Amino acid sequence: VEIVVRRLKPAVAKRFARETFLDGLSDRLGQHFAYIMDKGFKIFLNGTEVRPERVSVIQSDSIKPFNYVGRIDGVVFQVVVGFYRNLTRQAELEDETDPEKDVGEEKSSDRAGITVICNDRVVLVADRSAVTGWGVANVPKYHPQFRAITGVITFWSDNAEFLPISTTKRDLDTDSDQFRPARNAAMEGIRHFVRFTNRWKGSEEDVDELLDSRERVDAMRVSLATGPGGQKVRRSEHEGRRFVPELPEPKRGSRRRRIAFSRDEAEVEFLGQALVGDRDARPGDVGNAAWEEVLKRSVRQ
Repeated sequence: VEIVVRRLKPAVAKRFARETFLDGLSDRLGQHFAYIMDKGFKIFLNGTEVRPERVSVIQSDSIKPFNYVGRIDGVVFQVVVGFYRNLTRQAELEDETDPEKDVGEEKSSDRAGITVICNDRVVLVADRSAVTGWGVANVPKYHPQFRAITGVITFWSDNAEFLPISTTKRDLDTDSDQFRPARNAAMEGIRHFVRFTNRWKGSEEDVDELLDSRERVDAMRVSLATGPGGQKVRRSEHEGRRFVPELPEPKRGSRRRRIAFSRDEAEVEFLGQALVGDRDARPGDVGNAAWEEVLKRSVRQ
């Protein structure tokens, strides 16, 4: 099948011409078809082969993902939730609230959220809505503070009719008996890692060494629940196994303190130019530079 559009609207043509759009399109294609690509399927965009973008999580001695495996009505499901990057800094949060930021352009490197896969078909990519548990019951709504959290809900069945997807293969049947326990498990995993980000808020750099680790694994291949550390879980509708990682806790009595305040935009720009040579510098960076400058002067005195 070949579809050709010879006359694009100017606004569409302009967007298609952007390198950021093409990079984002390539990333999305790589995410949606990553697991089919592993079986030999190939996609080319403007003559360049698209690389598969599988969901990966950090799995090291210190930081391990949450893992849940269950079976119900002919369907096996697995849930993996963990970190894929460093915790969100204050400067990133400031970017999110910047009124001049183009909210229509999503960062291609942003993998936060839960991806749903049915028999290797990606149905949802990096979802941050109630569909995968965000903002449901005692799980908070997605916030940029949780940008380091990623995961997958995966379903397998020999009979595709048992999978929790619609006949169009593009929508999930979120009320199905197969989907509900999987989402509940994802919510448990999300809560576990949200709690971690809350406890380390203001001291994110203290866990950089743990999260900078290159020990990332394909989320689909995590098997902690079925290993020695996994525990049996009995529910009325299914049986499963669960692994809940023990995550590092901040040291008690830490002397670090968080400082936050607001100043006039013109003043921030003025100090940005004066202290870091950039009037468009992030307010957090300007504030830190101002603190360091005053501290140095005080020490000299």
